[in-house]
This record gives sequence, C-alpha cells and structure tokens, in this order.
Amino acid sequence: MALLFERCPNATWFDAKEAIIAAARVDNFTGTAPNNLWGHGKLDAFGALLAAGPDMTFIVDTTICDGDSVLVTAPSDLIDYTWNTGLQNAPFYQSTNGQYFIDGTNDAGCFGYSDTITFSVVPLPSVPVITQLGNTLESTPATTYQWWMNGAPINGADQQTYDVYVTGTYAVSITDAEGCGAMSDTLFVLSTGLADPFASDIRIWPVPAANELHVQWPENIPAVHVTLEVNDAQGRLIARGRAVTTREFVLDVNGWASGLYTLRIQSDESSRAVRFSVH
Repeated sequence: MALLFERCPNATWFDAKEAIIAAARVDNFTGTAPNNLWGHGKLDAFGALLAAGPDMTFIVDTTICDGDSVLVTAPSDLIDYTWNTGLQNAPFYQSTNGQYFIDGTNDAGCFGYSDTITFSVVPLPSVPVITQLGNTLESTPATTYQWWMNGAPINGADQQTYDVYVTGTYAVSITDAEGCGAMSDTLFVLSTGLADPFASDIRIWPVPAANELHVQWPENIPAVHVTLEVNDAQGRLIARGRAVTTREFVLDVNGWASGLYTLRIQSDESSRAVRFSVH
C-alpha cells in the first residue's frame, strides 16, 4: 500500500481499493469471484501498482489517407503530459508517417508511459470510372460504393451498379479496404425508360395517387417473377416490393410527399420505368 501511495501521491483510499480489486487474481482455488470466502480473489500487489497508474490507451486511427490528417489526442486519463516531440498538454494533427509516445500523470498523481503508436500514410484509390450500358451504370471495383445524382447522395444506392430512372448528372464515390475514398467524374444520363414487350398491358391507378397506387400486369407474367421499386424525383429509393400470389400489387403512398415518382417493374424477361404522381 505504501508503494501505491508513493507512486500515486494524490490517490484516495477509494482509488487504492479500486486498484486492488482490479488487480485481484482468480484461479481454481478461488473459483468465480467475488465470493464470501475469497472476496474479489487473491491479492496481486504488483498488479495493483500497475492498475493504479493512468490509462494510457490511445483512441486514434493510425492509417492516414494521403492528403488527409488525423487529430491525435492524449489518453483521456491524463491531466499533465508530454509527447516525445516535446509538445506539452496539447493535441496535434498528423498527416505523415511517424511514431509517437507520451508520458504523464492522472489526477491521482500516478505517472505512466504509453506504448509507441505508429502512423502510416497510404495512397488514395484510383478515381472510379463509370461505364454506361443502356440505363445501367457500373463502377470500377471497390470496397464500398455510394451513387450520387445532381450533387446529392442517392439513398440505398450502395452497390457497384445503379439503374437510372431519372434524367440527371450522376457520379459514384468509393472507398478501398483502407477506408480511403475517391469520387468519379460526373456523367449526364438521359433516361428514356426501359424497353418492355408487355408495356401496353401495365396498368397503374389512380394517377395522381393519394393513399394507394394499384399496379397490375398481364396474366402471362407470374407474380412470383415480378419485383417493384419506387424512386423519387431525386433518384432516391423510396420503396421496394415483390408480388407474391397475384398479378396486382397495392402500394401504400399515404404520407408521401407530393411530387413525381418513378415505378420500376421488373420480370425475368424485361423491365420498364413508369412515372406517376402523388398529391
């Protein structure tokens, strides 16, 4: 106990008790602790000295994307500290490769040294390239994707390909395995709808819709082979569904914002985009 207070001159008896409990060991003799016979376990005096020290854990991403920087802060337990660069009691931004450690004290006066943290700068991924095939856009391979329309992210558009329903300017942002990102050049796409041999047999009503929109397709298209998706005027995914047993689907549009929407109906053989409005 004397050594603990020598190391941590401002520690309270509560701090000492917590350090002893934190360092207590359990084994086959003590069984599960705490218990009435062994309390919190066997005393580990050296462990208690270590446990009484400041928490020197860093919370920082040590991988830096080229051209970016990270804010490096001291462990939250420290109130007085010095970096190996000589900087005292202040955080700093790191944008290059480097190694750092810190020493300091907590409010109990306990002194400690941190491990060394190593920062590594990694290159940015190549700018993604968009390939257009009909109304489908495809990005070059990446780890994650986010498609954009007219400068705004499209909700739910997070796959390598994206089907365009609305005329606009599109782009894709990607990240690689290191978490570094890149944005493609923009691409203007004029949506002309998707070819469909049974287009004339598709019925939607009422238009404009208020509470429900009914969608019906021909009898020769099995319901189990039909999926439906709805996007708003900004290209954001609003609803997705699959017909189960009938060739009619009822879409609940109650509470939707007034405006123009695009309904995409897809079967095994074909697909098309149909516009409707909600008021």
